[in-house]
Amino acid sequence: MFFSTGDIKEKYEIIDVIMTHSQSESGFFKQANYNESFKNVNVSLTQLVTGLGADGVINLNYEPQMLLDSKRTYAGIFVTGTAVRLVN
Repeated sequence: MFFSTGDIKEKYEIIDVIMTHSQSESGFFKQANYNESFKNVNVSLTQLVTGLGADGVINLNYEPQMLLDSKRTYAGIFVTGTAVRLVN
């Protein structure tokens, strides 16, 4: 499994366009945390891509988002990319 924010030199076939997100929520003793969101979104991404039978994802775009409501803050990350399978 590989992730790339750009294209790769190897030949590949496109499986699907993918997107997922994760968020970390603030609480009474906890601050919203982008590092936690990033870790969780990569776990989600790996599960999604594995389920598609892809070898990796290219052209990943990580978009951080800060969401606020009256009681909490959310540090979120929205990710898009292209799932690919390597070919010989």
